[in-house]
Order: sequence, then structure tokens, then C-alpha cells
Amino acid sequence: MAEAVPPPVGIRLKLGQAPCGARIRVVDLDGLPPARRLQLQALGISPGRPALVQQQEPVTIVLCGHAEIALEGDLAGRVLVELVD
Repeated sequence: MAEAVPPPVGIRLKLGQAPCGARIRVVDLDGLPPARRLQLQALGISPGRPALVQQQEPVTIVLCGHAEIALEGDLAGRVLVELVD
């Protein structure tokens, strides 16, 4: 059986599409209302910040600094990230 090939570093995708274990950098908070953007930024999810994708089902969980943050699918689908290494 062939082993899955990870997406290349630098590719941009939605957070909800990033593979578990991927190191990412937040690029944009894709058209979210200002109040929701501020909430995410207060949690550590903001453009330029690195994170680690820990889980995708049933919710997306990312590690930002020392905080584990859970995002529902619709919200994870609006956060643009890039794979870093």
C-alpha cells in the first residue's frame, strides 16, 4: 500500500483541510465579522502566528503557543493557513 504524500510546504489551504500533525502559519481570517476576528486573535489565532494541527474530527483542534483551541468545521473552513514544515 502506498504511503500518503503530505502536501508541499508553502501551500495555502483552509485550516479544516490541513492534515493532522501539520505545522501551519495563519494567513487570513477569511471575511469573518470583526467581533469573531477579535475573539480568535485573543485566543492566539491571527495572521502570522504559527500553530500545530492536532485533530480534525469531530472538531478541528490546534495548538497555538501553550493553548489548545477547538474550532467547529464552519469556522475552521474560514481560516486560511499555509504549511510551514
